[in-house]
Amino acid sequence: MTVNIKEKILNNKTNLIILLYAVLMGIAGIFDLQISESLVNRNSGWAKVIEDYGELPGIITILTAIFIYHKKKKHSSNARTILYSFILTYSAFMLFSYTGIVLFKPFLNSFYPVIIFASVLMLISVVLVKKLKVDFSETAFYFSKVVLLMGIFGYVLFVQPLKIFWGRVRFRDLEPLFTDFTNWYVPNGITGSDSFPSGHSAMGFVLISFFILFRNKNFNAKFVIYSFALIWAVAVAASRVVIGAHFLSDVIVGSMGMMFVYLYFSKPERAKNI
Repeated sequence: MTVNIKEKILNNKTNLIILLYAVLMGIAGIFDLQISESLVNRNSGWAKVIEDYGELPGIITILTAIFIYHKKKKHSSNARTILYSFILTYSAFMLFSYTGIVLFKPFLNSFYPVIIFASVLMLISVVLVKKLKVDFSETAFYFSKVVLLMGIFGYVLFVQPLKIFWGRVRFRDLEPLFTDFTNWYVPNGITGSDSFPSGHSAMGFVLISFFILFRNKNFNAKFVIYSFALIWAVAVAASRVVIGAHFLSDVIVGSMGMMFVYLYFSKPERAKNI
């Protein structure tokens, strides 16, 4: 398959995905509240499980990407090495801390166990990075870049700031008559509420990055991985609506940031110098 044909296919896929998101956001703009009223079940067992643990696969994927990137990257100067190491180490520690919170939330009386848990995992990780002799492929290196870019642009710089400044009230926190409901296209400013967009949904869609590792595999392998990644991503997004934590538009926009970062860097040359 020639480069031009590949680019046309990618462009067509991108256009279809943009159209799909536009249609979904239009539907959400009209029926957001009604959809939540119909679907919310705060006693849903599967939605509760995903609420507690649904971000872990995305976190583990990002931690794996940090490990691969650090092992593979050839830094050009001491200053850059220090900068990369600091950013990656800090990111890993924060992710380990969050993992500790997720795993031990029912048993936590203080934050100290989380710090100890994260510190132990960091120590193990540092030893592995230093001692483990692994030669990752260029495809794995490219995968790690895309995952980190999704985490930085799709989550840290897109989802988290919007949560703060959009100030949308979650469905489960609305007044009984829904008088404080606002549509997704109405920014409320800093209110302390953070429904829009969904961080869980964004983390669920991190798994689409595995498409990169399986691009050149046989049909059956691609079908299994692609299906699992998409089903998981949609299940995480749906669970957030069912449990009452988010509206449809929240989970759509949460996934959108990740999807568009992934699509942009689907061309390897765009991640070449990162």
